Amino acid sequence: MTKYGVSQDKIIVTGIPISLKFNKETDRKKIIDSLNFDENTPILLIVGGKIKYSVLRNIIENVEKKSALRFIVVAGRDKKLQKELENSSLKKNPKVKIFNFVDNIHDYMSVANLILTKAGGLTVAECMQKNLPMVINDFIPGQEGDNVKYIVSHGAGIEAKNTKKAIKVIINLMSRPEKIVKMKENCRRIAKPNASRDIADFVAKSLEKTK
Repeated sequence: MTKYGVSQDKIIVTGIPISLKFNKETDRKKIIDSLNFDENTPILLIVGGKIKYSVLRNIIENVEKKSALRFIVVAGRDKKLQKELENSSLKKNPKVKIFNFVDNIHDYMSVANLILTKAGGLTVAECMQKNLPMVINDFIPGQEGDNVKYIVSHGAGIEAKNTKKAIKVIINLMSRPEKIVKMKENCRRIAKPNASRDIADFVAKSLEKTK
């Protein structure tokens, strides 16, 4: 921006602003109990967004064979995925909890040990704030590609370019809890928890200067 003539005092690097609810402490036991999961069993959160049902089912079935994982699947606004999940055998699996669009994704991020997701800017920022390691299964070329590079370079996530790689990465991470701990620390290190307040404060101070 400075190369285009913008004064340095008009620029602030804050990170992506996310809802303040992602900053709040959550009652992990209460959330786990609501899912009828064991508090000591690791959880994989899978968030819809260009993920096909066949791929999702393949991942869950193969990971389930090699680990004690529980699964939270959030289809989001993907109507096709919602319908396929509703009519699937996964719906009857006690190790899998299926949701459509939810307004408490921060709760599920709080209890999950790992997330499988695409590299959308908001999702990435939310995961970093919740110290949730990411397995990136998809991204839109351009900005989201840069998100993947940033996450991977800082050790906060791993890119899985295909279903086979995603299964391998998830199983490997679940067998290496120390790796998960390190990735959580990396998420915490690069998170920008005060982005919303920083932006608001910057705007307020800038307005004060114009009076």
